[in-house]
Amino acid sequence: MKTTKILSVISFVLIVLGASAINPDHVSQVANPSSTGNIKYTVTLHVNAPVFPSYANFYIVLKDGSGQYISRPQKVGSATVFYFSEIGPVRGSRVASLIEVPQEGAYIPFYCNPDIKTGLFRNGVTYMFNLYPSFQQPN
Repeated sequence: MKTTKILSVISFVLIVLGASAINPDHVSQVANPSSTGNIKYTVTLHVNAPVFPSYANFYIVLKDGSGQYISRPQKVGSATVFYFSEIGPVRGSRVASLIEVPQEGAYIPFYCNPDIKTGLFRNGVTYMFNLYPSFQQPN
């Protein structure tokens, strides 16, 4: 009888310790990795507002050197700063650019050079990109 009580107490203690060791924040980070330790990218769109009509489909995209998307394109609305992240570290090129997905009869000609960065991209570091769109053809 004494052995049964001792084993019951030990089992209870182990269950309590096991349950208290589970941190809900840790579980959510495992299921959905936080971007705090990832490589971060900030793309700033330098425009004279409001230059993009609401019916236009302009997107900020971030790709690697081979043209693969780093993350989903982000639609340009009233925001001028866009955030991307990826798991790293990564060596290579990153290209931020502004694209238009034309709708029927709504194409707006514009010019915007991409911003390209090459090198080693480290976790926990934010890399800045700047885009300067224009509706006038450069000389």
